[in-house]
Amino acid sequence: MRITFVNQYYKPLNNPPAKRLSAFAEYFVKKNWDVNVITGQPNYPTGKLVKGYNWFWKKEKINGVQVYRFAEIPMKNEGIIKRLINYLSFTFSSLFSFPIIAKADIVFISSPPLFSAIPLFYISKCFNKKVIFDIRDLWPESAAGVLKAKKGFFYKIFDNIVNNMYKKSDLIFAVSGEMKKNLTDRKLKNVKLITNSSKKKKIIKKKDSKKTKIVYTGIITKAQNLNLLLKVNLDKKISDKFEWHIAGDGEELSSLRKFVLKNNFKNVFIYGYREKSFCDKIIQEGDLCLAPLGESEIFKMALPSKALEYISYGKPILVSWSTEMKSIIDKNDCGYFVPTVKKGFKEVLLKINKKDLLIKSKNAHKLFLKRFEEESVCKKMFVTI
Repeated sequence: MRITFVNQYYKPLNNPPAKRLSAFAEYFVKKNWDVNVITGQPNYPTGKLVKGYNWFWKKEKINGVQVYRFAEIPMKNEGIIKRLINYLSFTFSSLFSFPIIAKADIVFISSPPLFSAIPLFYISKCFNKKVIFDIRDLWPESAAGVLKAKKGFFYKIFDNIVNNMYKKSDLIFAVSGEMKKNLTDRKLKNVKLITNSSKKKKIIKKKDSKKTKIVYTGIITKAQNLNLLLKVNLDKKISDKFEWHIAGDGEELSSLRKFVLKNNFKNVFIYGYREKSFCDKIIQEGDLCLAPLGESEIFKMALPSKALEYISYGKPILVSWSTEMKSIIDKNDCGYFVPTVKKGFKEVLLKINKKDLLIKSKNAHKLFLKRFEEESVCKKMFVTI
């Protein structure tokens, strides 16, 4: 059998879509399938191409997966214009992937980004292929929520297109239970729950420290509200109790650094973009990991991939807004939930003690092994197909 995966992001990138598709694609290789990937040139989120790659074209084999990289104008992940230039450049170049699609038995299209998913979805249908639509965020709802935009003319156009794609899909994967419910409420009968996952990690005993270490690794945008979160550090009770370790890049990184400098926070460390090995290290050394979400209705359905990464290390998580995550935390006692970053965040931090963190740490790792370990999620996906 021949399967082709489609998304702008793939290895060697380490963002959520790249990790998800890499795990799936390599699992199919183990099952002796012929596996191809249609993707872009790795430059996310810095806008700088990974060494050994160009912006135009590359064909390579990674762990048995045949990877076809189409042209992409590298752009730093900040601002709408830069993102659109980046997305659309890959969208147009990926149209030339139709000979690869024509040879496939199954085409697995993962979204977002949605721009390239739309034409390649309909090209796949023109070739009468079985299409699996992998939905990690509901678009255009997610875009409207992040940008706090009105549901105008362009929103309605994309909404109609996407709903038509749902109806024409042979199979739909949703990454959270709330998202699955949203899709089945639209009278779609072919929706299956396939969560994000993470590789099993070796749990290393961390060194004791006077202060409790709070860690965040990932993109830094308005959706994470890190500026607002750090305002609690103005309280001396918080600054005396905690250290903050933040690694990542994004449009809000500069303002976050200015805020830290302005207030002379000695217990806040902002590292900027760092390699995965560095992020893994600060997670291992942390006591509590943040997975904050902005106040958008669409984020209530979210199951943040970074939260799964954290619990794979046996780290308790602090999550806001997501009703999906609230349910998981309540059932498994693996972290803390606050309704919004404005409400209850400081109160929760003041109540935290190391004994509770240790209990929640053990529970977090148990939950990971039970539901989100990569091999078992890949097996479920493979059997579903």
